[in-house]
Amino acid sequence: MQRALRLGTEDALLWYHAGMIAAAAGDSAEARRQLARALAFNPSFGVRQVASARERLAALGGVAVTEASTLP
Repeated sequence: MQRALRLGTEDALLWYHAGMIAAAAGDSAEARRQLARALAFNPSFGVRQVASARERLAALGGVAVTEASTLP
């Protein structure tokens, strides 16, 4: 995932997968960052993925952004 992200492609689905991988690996901070980034960039990037991202983000104590915005 790190190799894919290093290219700098702005893709909510890519960030979603990075967040889910980080969560599975126990890196809550990175998971929150990537999931929030995906939802902020495109809050409707995939029906199932958005619901999953919101649920995981809430479970990790993060806040889902509902409107598109820019994040680092």
